[in-house]
Amino acid sequence: IWKYLEHAMSTSRLLRLAVVALLCSAAAAGTKNAAGYNVADYNVVWLTPTTEPGKNEAGQATYAGGMPVGNGDAAVLAWPNVTAGGVQFYVAKADAMALDTTLFKLGMMAVTLSPNPFKSGSYFNQTLDLASATITVLAGGSSLDDYSVAMSIWVDANSNTVYVEVESRDAANVFSIDVQLWSVRPLQPFEYDFPFGCVSKAQSAPDHVVETLPSGFPAGSLVMYHRNDPVTDGGDYFEQTLTQQGLAQLIPQLTPHAWTNRTFGLSIDGWAGAQPGSPLNRTSPTTLTSAAPGSQFTVRAVLLTNQTATADLWLAQLAALVGTQSELGRELSSDLHQDWWQAFWERSYIAISAGQSSDTFLISQQYAITRYVQAIQARTAWPIKFNGMLFGANMPDGGTAPDSRDWGASNWWQNTRLPYWNMLPAGDSDAFAKVLDYYVAMLPFASARTASYFNHSGIFFTETKTLFGAFAPQDYGCGRQPGSYPVWLEQNEYIHLDYGGNAGGPEAGLMALDYYLYSGDAEAFERYLRIATLSIDFFRQHYPNRTGPANDTYVIWPTQALETYWCDWPATLENCCVDDMPTVAALHSLLDKLLALPPQFSTAEQRATWVQFQSQLPALPMSSDGTLLPARVVSPGTHNDETPELYAVHPYRLFTVGRALTANVSLDGAIKAFSQDPNAMSNTGWNQGIMDAALLGMTAQASRMVTERAQQAPAPGYRFPGFMPHMQDYEPSADHLANHNSAVNWMLLQPGDDGFEADTVVVFPAWPCEWDVAFKLWAPLNTTVELVYASGVLVSLDVVPPERKSALVFANC
Repeated sequence: IWKYLEHAMSTSRLLRLAVVALLCSAAAAGTKNAAGYNVADYNVVWLTPTTEPGKNEAGQATYAGGMPVGNGDAAVLAWPNVTAGGVQFYVAKADAMALDTTLFKLGMMAVTLSPNPFKSGSYFNQTLDLASATITVLAGGSSLDDYSVAMSIWVDANSNTVYVEVESRDAANVFSIDVQLWSVRPLQPFEYDFPFGCVSKAQSAPDHVVETLPSGFPAGSLVMYHRNDPVTDGGDYFEQTLTQQGLAQLIPQLTPHAWTNRTFGLSIDGWAGAQPGSPLNRTSPTTLTSAAPGSQFTVRAVLLTNQTATADLWLAQLAALVGTQSELGRELSSDLHQDWWQAFWERSYIAISAGQSSDTFLISQQYAITRYVQAIQARTAWPIKFNGMLFGANMPDGGTAPDSRDWGASNWWQNTRLPYWNMLPAGDSDAFAKVLDYYVAMLPFASARTASYFNHSGIFFTETKTLFGAFAPQDYGCGRQPGSYPVWLEQNEYIHLDYGGNAGGPEAGLMALDYYLYSGDAEAFERYLRIATLSIDFFRQHYPNRTGPANDTYVIWPTQALETYWCDWPATLENCCVDDMPTVAALHSLLDKLLALPPQFSTAEQRATWVQFQSQLPALPMSSDGTLLPARVVSPGTHNDETPELYAVHPYRLFTVGRALTANVSLDGAIKAFSQDPNAMSNTGWNQGIMDAALLGMTAQASRMVTERAQQAPAPGYRFPGFMPHMQDYEPSADHLANHNSAVNWMLLQPGDDGFEADTVVVFPAWPCEWDVAFKLWAPLNTTVELVYASGVLVSLDVVPPERKSALVFANC
């Protein structure tokens, strides 16, 4: 083993990574932390090629062998092409959107070797090295001792640059390479029929392949881009959506918006040997070839999205970016990339074991993979796309299959929120903050809409919204007749009166408060706090009906309890929910936390208003024995499989082990509600019973559910274990394993939710004590808890800062 490691250190970074990744199980002892953790233990390694093509749930052909790499914005789904002899991949970017906000891939690339290394022997290895966010493919020969060629792909953590590195094990073994670039959409103007559009014709100009290179690009470069233009793309979707929803008067104050003239694309170049080396030749606008055979080649793709007045300005910006990357150099980029990922993995970890059980290893591996998959998409202004993320693997079909996904371009908050709930305990507050930035960007629109529709202040949303906050046009009503509904009401009854449950405003407000609770970042919190305060402003002014002995208790009506209990329009007290649990719980939770904030974050007038509103809130809906209910009055019939009564547990944390310990809250009514609702036992996709079980300290239930989720096979048409089936979304689903990670976090560590100055930390609130574990997680007040627990004994405990150790309460083990 050490002979191979010594050989690796004497060659390129590529072979160092390739050999160390392959030998991780044997060599990891040298890179484990003090608790014995090494993320390389959870690498994804395949020793046989994937059978291509795969078939997804709908029967579409896919590239089944794709593995993901990325940097939080730019992303690649890469697979070996054994037949042609090389690697092939989709290039994506989180902000590469058509005029109607549909995500468009930037293109597809292939790096092909001649002679084909896969035909020079039977050895094959495809590894995703989590520690360095690098895919490595070894081809040829009969074993690690004599493989022929190594190919690696990584996306620079600090710039939107993709590197493909190809190198022979033996410098005497030379080969030639070709680099191909393809558009994955039609080459002529085209229409596409992705769902939830309907205000504009879904059409687009094709991608632009640059025939003659502008000045500033390396001579051997390929350049392709897509540019949004309302003239060619069916009109201005933003303006058409606002007009559809009776808000045309807001257009002047909300434009220019983020999608007109948005241009996205890439420049590709490469070289033989060490940089700058011998440049690859541009033999066509979509092809590069090596000038002569060699033993080492690098291909680089630089990605850019921006809004510019002209395409020429965008091209000049891309050329300047390529120049900047060339000045920085690949070696320094690689070093800084490694530093970023090392710091990422040092923030937190979880490693579980239980005798000879493989289940606990699988839980640990899926935890690491899921945290990685989220990280490589979550550093932009746009939330992780719940329905397929950036990694849809549909093969080109002459149409738009690579960009297609069920549920379209808008965000479904019930789904979109879920990856973010596991980030603060993992120490990923930088990624968590991005979803708050997204909400802050929507505040001007949301505030103006409320004033226009209701003549009062505040913000509201419903579950399915465009990226700028408007109703999803199809939910608002494509064939809507004037006067059939109030202008402020969607036609889709599943969501039309839900402002407090799956809508997003109150929950995002709670997330803002959690951001401050965990990070202590007061400067950022000043911006995010408005999500919570404006949400409270809306509910305080929106519901005029009162009840109670003094006729001053708010009546939340008309409303609904998520998508499960709703009424047709017009609403009546007989057919529509009253005081739904999600909204009432949200208001209690938000006001409790707002009033607990340090005084610098609010005025005396605000606090007085909040105190009065809090005193007028309806009670949480419960039965006579204290069992939580979906609403005080429940509309007839059920329409979905959610658990609105348990929103008092997650997301609003009124009933948790932490609250039981710090505020003497009884959990009996919540546990009864869980036990009586079969939907709480559902354990796929966005179903949140797994998180409720963890928060309520239901150890046996929670451990069973996280095990079930970790055991879930990948989606049809996908081999990568972090790509979950369609379930309620689209494959690969972002929700299924996100909830797994949240539950594992809360089984180990929960906040006491007893203030912003000395918040209690509950350790092992739902942990099966027969499971050994080493972990490092983050707790409130910028606290880390790192411990090792084995054979029923606390082996080690380290709390930073040390004075926070007194805040720990051990609840179970």
